[in-house]
Amino acid sequence: MFNKTQEDYLIRRLNRNDVVLFLGAGFSADAINQVGETIPIGSRLTQKIFEFMYPTETYVDDGTTLQDMYQALLKSGKTYEQIGNFLRETLTVKSFPDYYKYLTLPYWYKIYTINIDNLVNKIYDRFGEQTIDNIAFPSGGFKDRDPILETLQAIYLHGKLPCNPDDVVFSRSQYASVAIKLQPLYFHFIHDYSNSPTIFIGTTLDEQLFYQYIATRQSIRNGVAENRPKSFLIIPSISKVREKVLKDDYNIEVVRGTTEDFMNWLENKSDKLLNKEEVLISMLPTLDKLLNHPKYKEHYSHSVREFSQSFQKVEINKIFPPKKKNYLLGTTPTWSDIHYGLDAPRKITAELHSEIESYFEGDSGIRSVAILGTAGSGKSSVLKRLCYNLVNAGRSVYFSHSENLPKASDLIETLEMINERVIIAVDNAELILKQLVKMAQELNKIKYSPIFILASRRNIFDRISSKFDPLINLKEYEMENLDRDEIIDIIQKLDENNLLGHLKGLVPQQRIKEFENRAKKQILVAMREATEGKDFETIMKSEFEEIGNEEGKLLCLCVSLTTEAGFTITKQDFTSFSSKPPSDALDILERNLKGLVLKVGIKDDKLMLRHRMIANFLIESCTNPEMLKQAYIRVLSSLASEINAATISSRKFTIYKEIINHYMVYKRFSKDISKAREVYESLTDYFRDDHHFWLQYGSLELEGVGGSLELAENYLNQAKSLKDTSVFVKNALANLYYKKALITSSKTEADSLKEKADEILLSLIHDKYTNDPYSYHIYGRGYYNWIIEWLRGAEVIRNALRGLEKIVKQGADLYSANKRLIELKETIAKAILMTAVNADNITYPVLYSEFEK
Repeated sequence: MFNKTQEDYLIRRLNRNDVVLFLGAGFSADAINQVGETIPIGSRLTQKIFEFMYPTETYVDDGTTLQDMYQALLKSGKTYEQIGNFLRETLTVKSFPDYYKYLTLPYWYKIYTINIDNLVNKIYDRFGEQTIDNIAFPSGGFKDRDPILETLQAIYLHGKLPCNPDDVVFSRSQYASVAIKLQPLYFHFIHDYSNSPTIFIGTTLDEQLFYQYIATRQSIRNGVAENRPKSFLIIPSISKVREKVLKDDYNIEVVRGTTEDFMNWLENKSDKLLNKEEVLISMLPTLDKLLNHPKYKEHYSHSVREFSQSFQKVEINKIFPPKKKNYLLGTTPTWSDIHYGLDAPRKITAELHSEIESYFEGDSGIRSVAILGTAGSGKSSVLKRLCYNLVNAGRSVYFSHSENLPKASDLIETLEMINERVIIAVDNAELILKQLVKMAQELNKIKYSPIFILASRRNIFDRISSKFDPLINLKEYEMENLDRDEIIDIIQKLDENNLLGHLKGLVPQQRIKEFENRAKKQILVAMREATEGKDFETIMKSEFEEIGNEEGKLLCLCVSLTTEAGFTITKQDFTSFSSKPPSDALDILERNLKGLVLKVGIKDDKLMLRHRMIANFLIESCTNPEMLKQAYIRVLSSLASEINAATISSRKFTIYKEIINHYMVYKRFSKDISKAREVYESLTDYFRDDHHFWLQYGSLELEGVGGSLELAENYLNQAKSLKDTSVFVKNALANLYYKKALITSSKTEADSLKEKADEILLSLIHDKYTNDPYSYHIYGRGYYNWIIEWLRGAEVIRNALRGLEKIVKQGADLYSANKRLIELKETIAKAILMTAVNADNITYPVLYSEFEK
C-alpha cells in the first residue's frame, strides 16, 4: 500500500503520537445503520432524504445536491423530532465490519471528521483502550489533549448525532453560515494539518469547507519552502492531474486503496506499532524510569504519568547530541551544553551543592533553596550544572521548566512510590511558586520529603512571594557579579571553543580587563559585549533588523512575549500567530528567525526565543508601540480560540493570564496608554464573559498616568458581576474608591468613598480564608493618602495614623517578607513623628503606586 519510505515515515510518526486522522463520508460507507443498511453517502443519502419527504413518489436523480435536499428537508413541514429520528435511523451505526477495529491500533494525535455518525465511538467503545472525548460543532470548543493518552479527541467539524437538525452542516445555508464566520474547530484543524502528518480517508478533498479553510489559506507561491509535514490521501482512484496538485500545493501524497485496505495495513504492521506505555515513554522519557517500579501498576499509574509530563529525570549516562556552541553565543543552556562543559565554573555552584548534600544528613523534612538573580545572570546554567553534579554524586534529580505542575495528590503519590529522598529542580519558579507554597505543608508530612531547588528572577520572586506565606525551610542564594577567577574561566571556555571574537587579538590581561569593565552586567551581556566589541543594545538591535520583513519581526515579538512569560509554544501556536498561511509562517521560522527562535523540548517540537533576557530586550527596546500592540493582539487572540470555561486551569489559560497582566501591559505601554487600551479593546469579543479580563482591563485604567477612573469603575463592576467572590476584584474596587476619594471636591463624598473601600478591605482582612497582603497594602496606602488629603490638625491626623498603624503592623507581622508592607509601616511611623511638630504647614509624604511617581 505504502512504499518503503512512506511506511517508515508513517510508522515513525505514529509511534511519536504525531499523526492526525481526517475522516470523510466514505470512511463510514461499510458500516450498518439502525435499519440494517449500509450508511448512505453522497447521492444515496440525497435519495434517502427525498424518499423520507415524499414516500409515495419515485426519486429521479435530477442533479439536486445533498445540500439543497437537506435544506428542503428542514423546510418540508416535517417536525424536528421526525427529522431527528430519520437522521438517527439512517446515519447512526448499529454494527460494522470487523476490519474497523484496527483503527484503534495506533495512538492518533487527534481524529477529525466531517461525518455526523457515531462510528468512531462504536469502534473505540468495543475495541479501544482509549476513551473518546467528543468535541462537536457548534457548541464544542478547543480542549488541551490528554498528554497521558487515556482519552482521544474526536472532533466533529459538521456536528454529531444525536442533535438538533439545525446543528449539523448539511444544507446550503448552513455551509454558507459556517463559511462566513470562522469555525474554531476547522481553524484548529488547519494548524494541526500544517504541523503534523495527516491521513485523509473517505474523502476526495473537494468538500466546500475544506477548501474554505485549507485551499484558500495555503500558499502556492513559488520560492516558499515546503515546511508542512508529509500527509497522505487514501483513495481508490484519482486523476494524475489531481494527484500532482495535491502533492505540489499541499504536500499530500496519494496512496491508492480503500478504507479496508488501510485498516488491514495497520493490522499487518501492528508488530511495529508501539503500545500505550511505549508511546508515552517516547513522549515522556521520565516515565520509562518509573514504569518498572513494583507499585506502578498496583496503584500509582495515573499519578506517575501526571508527574512524568511535569518533570524530566536528569540523566548523565546517555547519548547526547553533538556539541554545539550556541550557548556561548547567548542561548538558554541545554543539558548537552552542561554535558560538554560549555559552562564556566561558578563559585555559587559548589556552595549550593554542599548545602543540599547537608539536607540528606539531617531530618527528612521538606527543604528549599532559591537561586535568585536578574535575567541573564546565569541562574539557569548554575541550576542545570548543579543538577548534573548532584546526579553524578548519586542523587535522583527531577527537573521542570514550570510549565506544568501536577496536583499535590499526584506529586505525593509518585514521591511515596519512589520511596527515596529526591531533588526537584524548578526553573522559572515564579510561575508555580504560589502552588508550591500551598502544597508544601502536605509534602512535609510524607516519609521522604523532596528537596526543592528554585531558580527565579529576584524582583518577580519577591513580588509574588510577598503575597502569601513564605515557603517553609527556604534558603536564598543571590547570583553575584562575576569575579576575576570566574572571568578567567569564561575566557578560557571561549578560547577552547574558538569563540573569542574581538578578544582574540588581545593579551590575557586585556581580555580580563574587557570582562571586568562589564562584570556588573549580566553574564550574557558581558560575554556578548566582550567578544563582539560592541554594546549589547547595538548587537541585539542589529539582529532584530536582520530579520528583514515586518511579518518576521512581528512573529519574533510574539514568541518573545511567550518566552518572556516563561513558556514555550508549539509550531501550531506559531502559525496561528501569523497573518500569513501556515506554510509561509513556517518558512519565516526556518529562514528569517533561525538562530533567534530555537526548537526545544524532548522532540524539538517546542519553540522559544533563545533567552528570556533577549526576549525582554526585544519587547522593550527594539519595537514601537504599534508593532508591540499588534504582537499582543496576535498572541492573545490566538490563545482566545483555545480558552473556554473548561480550560481555566490549563497551561494556555496560564499563559494568557501572564501576558494580559495589567502591570506588564501598562509598563510596556506607559508612554502611550491608548495602545494598551487598544490591546484590551480588540479582545473584548473573545473574553467578554471572563471576569479576569475585565479585572485586568479595569486595573490598567487604575495603574497610573493617563488612566480613566470612570472606565476603571465600569470594567471592574463588570468583573464583579461575573464573579463577585473574587478577592482580586474586591481589592481593585477598594483601590478605585480610595483614588476617587482623593480627586473629589466634596469631603462628604470623599468620606463615603473611603468608607466603601474600608468596608471591603476590613472584611477581607478579618476573613482568614481570604486574607491577603495586597488587601493590607491597599488599605494602608489608600487610608493614609485620605488622611493627609482630607484631615486637618496634628492631633486629628496623629490619632487617625495611629489607628491605621495597628492594622498595617498586623499585616507586616503576618507577611514579614512583604517589603511593601514594611515600607508602608515605616512611612506611617515617620508621619506620626511629624505630627509632633504641631504645625499646620507640614507636608506629609504622599504614597504613590509605582507608575504614579
